[in-house]
Amino acid sequence: MIQMKTHPHRFLHDRTCPSKALADTALFQQTTDASLYGRGREVRLITNIAKKVATHVSSPPDSDPIARKTNQFLCEAAFLSGRSGCGKSSVVKKLLTSCNTTDWLLLTCKFDRQVAPMATISKSFNNFFEQFLLRQHPGDDSFGKISQSITSSVDTDGFSQLCEIVPVFSRLFPKSMRYTRSNSSSSGNVGSGRNRLHYLFHILLKSLFSAGKPVLIALDDCK
Repeated sequence: MIQMKTHPHRFLHDRTCPSKALADTALFQQTTDASLYGRGREVRLITNIAKKVATHVSSPPDSDPIARKTNQFLCEAAFLSGRSGCGKSSVVKKLLTSCNTTDWLLLTCKFDRQVAPMATISKSFNNFFEQFLLRQHPGDDSFGKISQSITSSVDTDGFSQLCEIVPVFSRLFPKSMRYTRSNSSSSGNVGSGRNRLHYLFHILLKSLFSAGKPVLIALDDCK
């Protein structure tokens, strides 16, 4: 319907080649159109939550009595529920599109019943850190702060296990990888110790919050 509204000329005359006509509709292609209809209330609610977090991050620590007293980050959670096809994912994509144009760190994770949850989370972290290989902005020290938080929180064996969870680390930290290979014994199966695995994921999450930017974590299809 969006295509019919924005490109009516594609639908209002005959085409000699059906396959070309179908391709021109772009109905089966990825679209960057973030238009959303009928979910204004939901979008406003989660957008206001995001603005609250962004304001907290941008304000000086001494000006926030809660942060000064508790020495903790401000965390907000929003849960979207409803029947399949009611627009939950579209609302999340609308927020992601909005935050992507500002100074946010975005971690998205879409679960699949056919894939182990831990494997899905590992892939999401790997996709997140791959962005630092593709683009580096002058004056943006986000990755420096994140990497410092990670390397200062684990020992050699722990870093070796993190490289198994997030394979892109072998390219982001080549010097640390050489040290790990020459000074540590085999780390074994990453999933052999569930508590250890949870601890490593906690380190990855904590590192995102050390960058001094608001962080948005979107978990899709959790049920």
